[in-house]
Amino acid sequence: MSQMKCRVLFGPANIGDIINETRKAIQTITLVESRLSSVYGFGSAFRGEEFQDIDILAVLGKKTGSMIETYYALREVLVSATRMYGAPIHLTVLTEPEFESRPLKCMKELVPLWTNES
Repeated sequence: MSQMKCRVLFGPANIGDIINETRKAIQTITLVESRLSSVYGFGSAFRGEEFQDIDILAVLGKKTGSMIETYYALREVLVSATRMYGAPIHLTVLTEPEFESRPLKCMKELVPLWTNES
């Protein structure tokens, strides 16, 4: 079975669209918004390369509530927001202490998409 390949048609312009759609999506769900500290993009889509998926990292804040509930609520709106790209979303969720331990190889390449400023 071959994997679907999506091309970045406009390079950085697509990244801007993905960032804007992600921000709008998160702001529509106050339950998740109150539980998040920040959201980042990473991977080939955010480097302006050909991409097969859109990698998103969400960092939970102190008011975490149910991590699984937060994951599924966030995933649902992100899938809807990025459907136009025809690529699946790969969502990773970390707590703040996990994030601070810098577990990803690409930590220096994270693209800020949204921050909870409250």
